[in-house]
Amino acid sequence: MRDIKCRAYDILHKIDNYVKNYEDELDKPRRKYMRDMILGTMRSGSLILSQIAQKTQGITDRCENSHQTEKRLSYNLNNERWSILGMRDVHYRNMHLYVTNQTLIILDLSDIQKPYGRKLPDLKSVRDGSTGEIGLGYHLISGIMKINKRMILPLWLDSFSSDEVGFKSQNAEILDVIKAIFSATNGLGVLVYDRDLDARHIFDDLIDMHIRFVIRLKGDRFLVFNDGKNMEKAIVNKKIANVNLRYSTMIPVKRPRRGGRTHWKLRYDYFPVTLPRRESDELYLVVGHREMKTEPIYLLVNVPISCPKDALKWLKGYFSRWGIEDTFRFWKQKFGLEDIRTTDID
Repeated sequence: MRDIKCRAYDILHKIDNYVKNYEDELDKPRRKYMRDMILGTMRSGSLILSQIAQKTQGITDRCENSHQTEKRLSYNLNNERWSILGMRDVHYRNMHLYVTNQTLIILDLSDIQKPYGRKLPDLKSVRDGSTGEIGLGYHLISGIMKINKRMILPLWLDSFSSDEVGFKSQNAEILDVIKAIFSATNGLGVLVYDRDLDARHIFDDLIDMHIRFVIRLKGDRFLVFNDGKNMEKAIVNKKIANVNLRYSTMIPVKRPRRGGRTHWKLRYDYFPVTLPRRESDELYLVVGHREMKTEPIYLLVNVPISCPKDALKWLKGYFSRWGIEDTFRFWKQKFGLEDIRTTDID
């Protein structure tokens, strides 16, 4: 029992130390509120105030019952002085301890469905990535920083709807997030994204903003291949179909089944390319073909590649993009992200 109490006090101490990072941004009452919300969220595994209050009451406050604790938390949440923007700035300042020129910054889209939320504003049809079903809800955009194999740092989580006021397009929403994150990192880091960003104007914007990226292509894009002697404009998948990939390696299976294979073979190669009408901007096409897969993976990279080891590094970097899917799953299953009941999309 004593060990359990020691561990509980150790967790409270760590939460207090974390909240102290926001001393310049938050006054004492709001720091206390932030501590209570973190503790209640961790103990309840929920983002609903009534459940958070039940796990907070009697530990960090002196309210007589959880209903009073819930009213106090609700009052603080509605306080005009409570803003996420200042806290986000502090979070980004602390982020500079980890970010380098090689750090992967992974962005992805998801959704949150509200099938019974008839009165919620700006509801729009979204596709559930897990079941493939269409339902009413909101789009989510999230960003994480991959620090090492076992550690990530959340950077962004926001919702948007195509029916909300000021909405331009999905790509515009994504670009706004990219600009905000890379402005905070002073241009450090490498953007990793899936095929949703395979658009010519997106590549133009990223190159003009000097943002390093690893973005998957759909395969039907025209690129200018430059082998040092000739320049040939060709569609990616048709060009690669006639090319033998020169390099190969064995990649360990992330979650091997008992008695199953522990590694799979990856053949890969890289090619100097440029975008049509932007021949001065040097890019690379990295191709990876995993055994037993019908289609290879095409990555457009504006990071210098001088050897096969560099190409393999960015291929593995793209494969690590699946870590953000685990983050979405964690938020939805552990904290019940889709159970939130609110009348405001933000």
